[in-house]
Amino acid sequence: MLGQEGHLVFARCYTPLMLRLVFLIVLLATSTFAQSNPSIEQAKTLFRAGEQAFEAGLYGDAAEAFEQAYVAYPVPELSFAIAQSHRKQYVLDGDLSRARRAVQRYREYLRTNKDGKRKGESVDYIGQLEPLLVNVSAKKVAPKKAKTQFLVSTTPNLIEGAVVSIDGGAKQKVPSAPEISAGKHHIHVSAPGYVPQWFERVAVKGRIIPVEVELKPIPAEIQLQAAGGSAIFADGQRVKTSNGKFKVLPGPRQFTVVKKGREAWTSSMRLEKGGNVTLRAKQPLTGQRKTSYWLMGAGSVALIGAGIYGGASFLQYQKAKEIDDKRLTSSISAAELRAYDGHRSKFLSRRNTGLWVATGGVALLSVGVVLAISETTKRPDSLGGFSPVVGSDGALGMSFGGSL
Repeated sequence: MLGQEGHLVFARCYTPLMLRLVFLIVLLATSTFAQSNPSIEQAKTLFRAGEQAFEAGLYGDAAEAFEQAYVAYPVPELSFAIAQSHRKQYVLDGDLSRARRAVQRYREYLRTNKDGKRKGESVDYIGQLEPLLVNVSAKKVAPKKAKTQFLVSTTPNLIEGAVVSIDGGAKQKVPSAPEISAGKHHIHVSAPGYVPQWFERVAVKGRIIPVEVELKPIPAEIQLQAAGGSAIFADGQRVKTSNGKFKVLPGPRQFTVVKKGREAWTSSMRLEKGGNVTLRAKQPLTGQRKTSYWLMGAGSVALIGAGIYGGASFLQYQKAKEIDDKRLTSSISAAELRAYDGHRSKFLSRRNTGLWVATGGVALLSVGVVLAISETTKRPDSLGGFSPVVGSDGALGMSFGGSL
């Protein structure tokens, strides 16, 4: 056994991102084939579970997941990932059987991928590990008995604070690889801000079974106060509300409220899982709508004025008619004749003025109505060119057979 200094020789970290790059080299070329090949789908699941275990420092469990992925889809890059996991587990516990498995997998990688990008690293690690295995008894390097395990992980990314309980037992941090008995088990996975999941899985003796759990974030509830008849959009998609309430997924969100004749209102924010937010949309009248209202108001006032002139002209008409009727039955004085001429003149003047005012009022009212009717409603995609953000919070992470 090596002392502490000897173990530090092998403490170089092979990052999860590098593991992704290594494994995706081959898988990028097989993405279409992978969609219809059950073996590749199985390898994808095992690799994702192993990757989360690797990131969490569960190198032995990661190695077992990668080993089973290799059985389903044997590519050289998986051999390298297996070797890295065994090597790092050896650094942690000094188990020489891990060192032996690492050497075997490094050699497998070199044999099947003679010009591989990790050729130099594989040679270096073999040179470091093989001297440790010289004159070591077969018992010390014999592989340990295979465990029966679930390797529980979350997808598409590792969720902080996620825990798992098997058959009502103690909660364990995810990713977790609890050793269990063969057969059916009840699994409960939860995380703060996510909807918990309950389900059953069957454990197979001597195998590590990947259990990927997709936890759904608890939606945020929005109470949005807006002018009646407004259309509400979340990330460019119209939402249905119940008394102004609706639910959306947490994360960065942009809300837009539009209504014909009012300025569009927008607000961007980051919503917390399960949060409750109250918003009040400020929607002042548009310039066109203000103009239309002013014109319609002025037109209405003009029509009222035309009515007043009409009434005044009618009074003068009645007075002139009374004098004219008297003249038909008897004589009238010079003063009455002058009064008749005055009433008739006022009648004609006020009638004509009323007609002009009425014409102007109708014109103003008509233009105002046309402006109100012709005004268009701006939709969210024309308010600033933002890119809608739809879906759950967080990046998508790696994609087996996809692109980085």
